[in-house]
Amino acid sequence: MRKQNLLTAVLAGALTLTPTLLAQEAPASGDKTAEASPSNLPGSPEAPAKDPWHFSFAPLAWGPGVSGNVTVRGQQASVDVGLDTLLDHLKGIAMFDFELSKGKFGFYAQPNWIKLEADGNAGPLSANDEMKMWIVDAAFFYQVAKWGEQKPVTLDALAGVRYWNINNDLTLNGSHGVINFNGSSTSSLIDPIIGLRTQIYLTRKLSLRLHGDVGGFDVSSDSSNLSWQALGMLGYDFTRYFSLYAGYRALSVDKHTGSASSQKGADLILHGGILGLDFHW
Repeated sequence: MRKQNLLTAVLAGALTLTPTLLAQEAPASGDKTAEASPSNLPGSPEAPAKDPWHFSFAPLAWGPGVSGNVTVRGQQASVDVGLDTLLDHLKGIAMFDFELSKGKFGFYAQPNWIKLEADGNAGPLSANDEMKMWIVDAAFFYQVAKWGEQKPVTLDALAGVRYWNINNDLTLNGSHGVINFNGSSTSSLIDPIIGLRTQIYLTRKLSLRLHGDVGGFDVSSDSSNLSWQALGMLGYDFTRYFSLYAGYRALSVDKHTGSASSQKGADLILHGGILGLDFHW
């Protein structure tokens, strides 16, 4: 009986101490769980930032033919240089596109420098026109619509400026190569532009880019009467950071000032195939 009473007392004491011991060990166990959590391990990557910055840089190769007319000191000459003869007339070209964005907002800049030498006519006279052009686009854009997540269809509205600097050296030759006229003029324009652009993924890697804008509107003496741009390109994503684009671009400007012998200006459309290597991160 004495042994049974002793065993009963030991069991009762053990049952009384068990909750207390468990309560004391619980924090230690919780601490070990917290320490073992992957987010607290040394060297664990931080959670990705919401709406991170995105950048892209794309060297471009644009082969524009030129059609229209130029006017220097009241003398107008038609110009028509096709893409097939571009290499015979192209004296220099350099252009690229840079873009940054965060969330729905972004900015892009695209400087273009082209030097062309074109032959034409002005009535019975033959004409030679050397054109040097700076065309710089800069605009802010806002994503107005987005469909999908992994490869979304996006629609952006844009507003900005297009800077033109066009220098013409015009020479008119009569019979036997006699120079009847030689002169030069420079026109600089700053056009406000508005437009839309979209990117549509046709497959997991193949996409279509469309861009259109219009500007000038003759808002001041330093803007064109009208300018517009249309661009369509197919792109292929080789990697997460590199894509190749190819398509067609047309860019137009119409600006004339003065009258009679003091009139000068140009009404030109530059159009041709375009190729871009897009690096984005």
